[in-house]
Amino acid sequence: MFRGITISLLLCWIPASAGQLCNLTGMWLNDLGSALQIYPSSTTDIQGSFTSVVKLGERGPGSPLKGRVSGVMSSGPLPTFGFSVSWEKGSTTSWVGQCFPLMDGHPGHQMLKTLWLLRSPAEASEDIWQSTRIGEDTFYKVPDTM
Repeated sequence: MFRGITISLLLCWIPASAGQLCNLTGMWLNDLGSALQIYPSSTTDIQGSFTSVVKLGERGPGSPLKGRVSGVMSSGPLPTFGFSVSWEKGSTTSWVGQCFPLMDGHPGHQMLKTLWLLRSPAEASEDIWQSTRIGEDTFYKVPDTM
């Protein structure tokens, strides 16, 4: 009896999200105001740019950090993806995530749910423990870039 109920619930849930396509191409903004521009370069490769307004350490206020995006994406209605940005002074950040439609009643509204890993250069191998940060980002598609 429980097996039949579980299957019924899964069949009711799958069409609601799988029927909507998610398109990575375009401009995305995260909650902190950083901008991600994605251009597909093939069916599985992505390119673009990332402008971060987040500052670390003694950099303080100033111009935003800019980096080039290079990555891959899967096919399907809700693609997974990964991309990396190499920053000046040697740091690299990599994001992995998935694209989802927002269920807010507005067709085309989409979000990227991501986890990121930032690696800064260490002065010595003993210092690597303080060279890696991890976090999460949610990006929202800018409507006129759909």
